Amino acid sequence: MKKKAALLQMRPEWASPKANRKQVEQLVSRAMEEAEDILVLPELWDTGFFPSENLDSLADVDGCKAKNFLSEMARRYRVNIVGGSVLVKEGSCYYNRAYVVNRSGQVTAEYDKVHGFSPAGEQKLFTGGNRTVHFLLDDIPCSMAICYDIRFPEFIRREALEGAKLFFVPAAWPLRRIEHWKILNQARAIENEMVVLAVNQAGLVNGTMYGGGSMAVTPLGSMRCLHEEENQILRVEFDMNEVDKARQSIQVYQDRRIDMDRL
Repeated sequence: MKKKAALLQMRPEWASPKANRKQVEQLVSRAMEEAEDILVLPELWDTGFFPSENLDSLADVDGCKAKNFLSEMARRYRVNIVGGSVLVKEGSCYYNRAYVVNRSGQVTAEYDKVHGFSPAGEQKLFTGGNRTVHFLLDDIPCSMAICYDIRFPEFIRREALEGAKLFFVPAAWPLRRIEHWKILNQARAIENEMVVLAVNQAGLVNGTMYGGGSMAVTPLGSMRCLHEEENQILRVEFDMNEVDKARQSIQVYQDRRIDMDRL
């Protein structure tokens, strides 16, 4: 089964959800000049990572604005959207939350970033998620992580063991650690024998240079990657049959020693 995806690498306007929705709308319009099955956005595309001093005024209450916006885009273009993540307030808590919307505009999944990035104090302001997420896009079993989550291989392996074959990683990853980004995404694809589509912020946002480098990685580690730190669209075509071929060729799931897996 072959599919086409567009990875929408972007530089968010700092603390400007309205401007960023406009920017995403323009990127989606550009992306859909060619037929695509899936569009993928980066982490916190609505505000940047992350406006700690005015979370309350910027947060999307219950994610209503993001869900309505993404659903309208999906319906208009009849395309699946993995909506990166947005700043959401639910009750008295803030979440770094992703929404997934199918071609009909239905929100089919949501995921809260599990691992807060402690060097930036993310875990002090955001409530971490407590579950993995699984969803189907055009009958493909999918899962996802957000940015720092990708540094936890046991967490990603759990999602693969629960059935994921196509994996999404929206991120706000700085340029100074961009080699980590490339290696970690490639490693997660190889060790779990799945397709990884990873989308990063790009350019200077509130004093931090984000590294771009959005990429697609096959189950055997072949990689297509953007190299500029600017707004760009990476168009990729991938064959989901490669997942089954890889898992039959190198049988890491059958050969793993469960008795030695305890951490």
